[in-house]
Amino acid sequence: MKNKERTIKDEQQNIGIKRRNAQVLTASASQPAPEMQPSEREEALAMTLQLNLDLKKGARDRHVGDFSKDGKVIFHDNFRIDSSRSRKNFADGCIKALEHEIGRPLPPAEKKKIYEVTEKKCLDEISRMRAQSTINNQSVNPLKKPQIPLLKNVSLADVHWAREDIISSPYCGDVMEIALATALNAKRSEDGLLWQLVIGEPSTGKTETVMGVKQEPIVTFLDSLTDKAFITGFVDGNGNSPPDLLKDLDGKCLTIKDLAPLFSSREKIVKGVLGAMVSIYDGSYARQTGTRQRIEYEARFSFIGCITPQGIQNHQRYMREMGSRFLFYRVPPLTEHEEKEGMDRIMNDPIRKDKIEHYRLLCSSYLHQLVDSQLPAIIPTLDQKEMLQNTALLVSRGRAVGIGFSSDEGFQKEGPFRLLSQFKALAINLAHTHQRSVITAHEMELVRRVALSTIPPNRMSILALFQNPSNLTSTNGLTVTGCKNAGMAQTTAQELLDELVALEILRKDTSQKAHGYTPVPEFAEIVSWPVDPLDHIYDP
Repeated sequence: MKNKERTIKDEQQNIGIKRRNAQVLTASASQPAPEMQPSEREEALAMTLQLNLDLKKGARDRHVGDFSKDGKVIFHDNFRIDSSRSRKNFADGCIKALEHEIGRPLPPAEKKKIYEVTEKKCLDEISRMRAQSTINNQSVNPLKKPQIPLLKNVSLADVHWAREDIISSPYCGDVMEIALATALNAKRSEDGLLWQLVIGEPSTGKTETVMGVKQEPIVTFLDSLTDKAFITGFVDGNGNSPPDLLKDLDGKCLTIKDLAPLFSSREKIVKGVLGAMVSIYDGSYARQTGTRQRIEYEARFSFIGCITPQGIQNHQRYMREMGSRFLFYRVPPLTEHEEKEGMDRIMNDPIRKDKIEHYRLLCSSYLHQLVDSQLPAIIPTLDQKEMLQNTALLVSRGRAVGIGFSSDEGFQKEGPFRLLSQFKALAINLAHTHQRSVITAHEMELVRRVALSTIPPNRMSILALFQNPSNLTSTNGLTVTGCKNAGMAQTTAQELLDELVALEILRKDTSQKAHGYTPVPEFAEIVSWPVDPLDHIYDP
């Protein structure tokens, strides 16, 4: 009983304390706050207008923020301008630093101004980055003319000559023609849609070659791609958002200089972007955000992106699991002679920079001529149709994904139909790139190279051995020993050979002690022909 009385007494004392505190608070609230002197108001306002966001990118998509008072930096931090929480934390840091600097608390109105300035600066920076990432700050508005005057009466040979003058890799001629055909595909809605990745070691000429198309108005050129690029959820304090990239891409060719930063992000981010691009390729994409609700766009655009083998290695299986929309072209590594030739050009050519700009001008000018031309309808011949069909079947089987831990459990195989549409479109647009009215062996060879590059490297390492007769038996078969002699581990070779047999790309001959493997007849010509440099300048 005594404990119960003591508890009641304590509660009554607590209630009394709370009432007295409430009375004090009420009295304080009823008294007007001391009015700031005019000089104090002007000083506070001036200080809030001195917020500066450094343009240098920090680690992990962060920006460097500097908050200044009278030209003196009083707060410095790294933060994400696309994150509302990160922006708020940065503004809170600015407020604390300013209060410490002036020796008194800031009134709520001045704190609000700092939050507003932070939001505005971040939105302006996002918009500036979006604008600067296109060529010469050129709008993606298709009606806007290029700022650099393009040339007339440029020939494809002129462009190849200019390319050879700055790049020593002979295979970059393939890259240039594929880039031109892919960009041209943006305006040809009747063709299959081309999304092309150019994969090569760093500093081998692939990026410089692709950048040749950047000055053509239908090309939207970006240095890199982020996970929020197509539709952003960012909204500032006034309810404004930077323009969505996807909104203005219809009928364009999106060209990305380097996809490595995106593909080196966290796995969840990369998978999210790749999943979104599947929907975008199919014609429409909708995104639900907490700040902008549901946004949806319909757009058809071609795509060219550059990346290194290491950059894409960890994501190829997931791309195949979803049904990849990308075609690949793998640039062979430079030979010792090509490396020396390239270094000599850098060391001994005083006008190399001018030559690079001249190449870009010629390449974009030639593409502009094609875009403005009335291109003829091209229909593949019967033989070409058969070859395109076999090529599509080969790649659909070659990039099948194993189910489980062994080939015995089967494979997830995509249908050949989208691949067939893409290979047909590539052949047609390559022919248009040469200003031809028919598809020739030259275009079919480039399609074959793209197809072989699109097959995963481990499987292609086996198929490539058929291109060298010294690896084969007298009956043109490949054995495990032949793979071993070519530098492949015996166990790996056996597993890959069995896998390719299960995929019906190779067939196995057990009549000899050393089992021989040969391509199935419809794939023999595609697989066995060597991949040597083409003479693009003198090609008929």
